[in-house]
Amino acid sequence: MSKLPQSFETICVESKDGFYTLWLNRPEVKNAMNQTMVTELITFLSEAGAQEDTRAIVIRGQGNIFCAGADLKDMALARQGQTQAQAQASDAYQSLAGSPLYQLNRAFGTLMMQAQACPAVVICAVQGAALGGGFGLMCTADITLVTEDAKLGMPETRLGILPAQIAPFVVQRIGLTRAKHIALLGQKISGARAYELGLAEYCLAHSDDFERTLAELIHQIKHCAPNANAKTKTLLQNSAYGVNDTLLDKAAEAFTSAALSDEGQEGSLAFIQKRNPNWV
Repeated sequence: MSKLPQSFETICVESKDGFYTLWLNRPEVKNAMNQTMVTELITFLSEAGAQEDTRAIVIRGQGNIFCAGADLKDMALARQGQTQAQAQASDAYQSLAGSPLYQLNRAFGTLMMQAQACPAVVICAVQGAALGGGFGLMCTADITLVTEDAKLGMPETRLGILPAQIAPFVVQRIGLTRAKHIALLGQKISGARAYELGLAEYCLAHSDDFERTLAELIHQIKHCAPNANAKTKTLLQNSAYGVNDTLLDKAAEAFTSAALSDEGQEGSLAFIQKRNPNWV
C-alpha cells in the first residue's frame, strides 16, 4: 500500500475503510483552483487510485461551494511571466508550449484525465457553484450530485478565454450540441437544469436529502467488489469509443481473470451461501 501525504495546503482528506472524502479547501476564494491545488489534486488522485483498497473518492468543497473555477490571480501571474519571457527572447520566440500560461492550462487537463482514469468510484458532491474548472471536474466524475439551486457553467468566453481543457470532457458527458449551448452563451445554469441535461445523476433540494443520498451511494458501493468495479469502470470507459472485436476480446479476458480471482470466487460462494461477501 502506498502512503498518502499526511497534509496538503489547499485540500483536506478524510478516510475510512477505503472511502475518501476530498475537500477543496480554499473557501476564502470560493475554492478557486490555483496551481498548488491542481498539483495536490493530481497527486492525491494518483496515489489514492493506486491503492487496491481504495473504494471511492468523494470530492466536495468547503464553505458550501464546490469550486469557482481557475484562480484568476494565478492566470495573471502566468500571463505576466509569459510577457516577460517573450520580451527577453529573440524574434524567433514563437513557441507557446512550455510557456507559463500553457503549463498552467495544460495541468488542468492532466487533472481531468487523472480523475476520469482513477480506478475507484469518483463522486462529485456539488453544492453552491461549480464553474469553469470546477464544472469540468464534475463532468469527469462517475456519479455527480447537485443541489437544485447550484450555479454551474463555463463562463470562460465572457472573460475572453476558452474552456480549453474542460470542453472535451463536457462534450463527452452531454454531447456536442448541449455543450455548445452552455459554452457559447457563457451562462450559468441551475442544478435542476444540469440534472435535465444529464450533467448530474442526482438533484436534491435540501441538505438533509443531499447527505442522505450521498450516504446511500456509499452504502451501495460497499456491496460491489473493489477490483470488479475498477475493471468495469475501465471497460465502460473504453466502450465509449465504439465496439469492436479487440474491445470484446479484452473484455472477455478481463471477465475470465475476475471470475478466477479470489474476489470472483468469494462473490459466487457468498451468493450460494446467501450471505454478504467479505468486502461488504
